[in-house]
Amino acid sequence: LKGKIELYASDYIDTYAKLKGLDHDSKQIKDAEGAITQMTEFLGNRMPHEYKRNDINKFILARLNTGASTGTVKKYLNLINAVFNKVNDEHEIDHVHRFNKPNIPNLGDDRKERDDFSPEQLNLLRSKLSGSKDTVNHLIMVALDTGMRGGEVLGLASEDIYLNKDFVLQRKLCVQLHVLKRDTKVYFLEDVIELLVHTTQLSFGKCDQYQKS
Repeated sequence: LKGKIELYASDYIDTYAKLKGLDHDSKQIKDAEGAITQMTEFLGNRMPHEYKRNDINKFILARLNTGASTGTVKKYLNLINAVFNKVNDEHEIDHVHRFNKPNIPNLGDDRKERDDFSPEQLNLLRSKLSGSKDTVNHLIMVALDTGMRGGEVLGLASEDIYLNKDFVLQRKLCVQLHVLKRDTKVYFLEDVIELLVHTTQLSFGKCDQYQKS
């Protein structure tokens, strides 16, 4: 084929994993493999450019009919698109596939809003976690008392925390799907200070800059 490779959809996973430097046990590769496997089981294992738009639309409807949410279907189609694009770009495969911008009927209409925790529920969680020596429980307590997102708590570094007259956390984090465009100062109650110190010490070593006035 004049020096150019031709890959079937199922062949893309191994090539994609190598290009990304990821193991097959990684979540990203497992998710991508699951998405492509579902698609090939329904539409057959072809080269990406051989799938017609009508084929893809049938696959989308079939997934929705199994009870999958529109958001989940979009996530899986985006994974397939990303895998095909990466491999095609790196191996200079010029065939154009049709998995970009999938048409998902009523996208987002089935999204379920989550209710906020009530004060009673928050107090119950605090009472269950109080006194725990488990690091995961410490992280949950930090999130409860600060309103920080999971990615922000996990991304805490020792240099983000200052213990002076008032306890201030300088939040300078960029997390997936949530970019803080300016520094945010968050003031904490005394009982969460030690949790933050303990958590960041475990994750990032001794925090020599901590000082209490």
